[in-house]
This record gives sequence, structure tokens and C-alpha cells, in this order.
Amino acid sequence: MVPRIALCIAAVTLAIIMAIIPGPPKTAGATVIAFPSATTPATPVATGASFGASCTRDADCASKACSKGRQGSFCSSRCSSDADCPSPPGIGACNGRGFCKKSEDKGKGKGSS
Repeated sequence: MVPRIALCIAAVTLAIIMAIIPGPPKTAGATVIAFPSATTPATPVATGASFGASCTRDADCASKACSKGRQGSFCSSRCSSDADCPSPPGIGACNGRGFCKKSEDKGKGKGSS
């Protein structure tokens, strides 16, 4: 007799819990789409060093562009013309290898870092 009472109590407790806690929305054959919460960033945040910081490989830089030259290596941006390079942080010039020059490169000609 005791096991039947325990089973009844468990069933009633479960029914009460199910009534209190909301379940998934009731839809008639529709697909439910979950949206990210307000605290979830919509786009990935760039990681890595900023323009002009020293680097050894592309992955070290937020722009994924490590310019390696005779003067050393620094995080840059890829470019095909001077218009692609911001000023500042750079000098608004694209070198001959497709990287934006940093301010220390101001007097140097094409092909330098």
C-alpha cells in the first residue's frame, strides 16, 4: 500500500512542476527559431595586435596582416592603393608589397615596409 501512495505523490508533484515551469512554445507544425540573447555579440570580436604593433606572423594581428621587411615586422592592413590605407594610424600610403605603411615609414619609397 505504501508504494502506491508514494507513486501517487510523485505523480502529483510532477504534474505541479510541469504546470509551473513553462515548456517550449506550442506550435502547430512550425519551426521554432532561437535567436541569440542580447549579451551575445552579433559578430566575432577581432583579436590580435593593433596597427603598428610588432608581429611575427599574420595571426598575431587583428587585421591578419603582418608586414615583414628589413626594418622589422609590424601589424598592417592589406592594400592595393593609397586609398585603402587609413591615416592615422598609418600615413595613408600603400607600399609596393600590398601593405599599408606606418608613420615611421614616411620618408621611405615604394617597396619598403
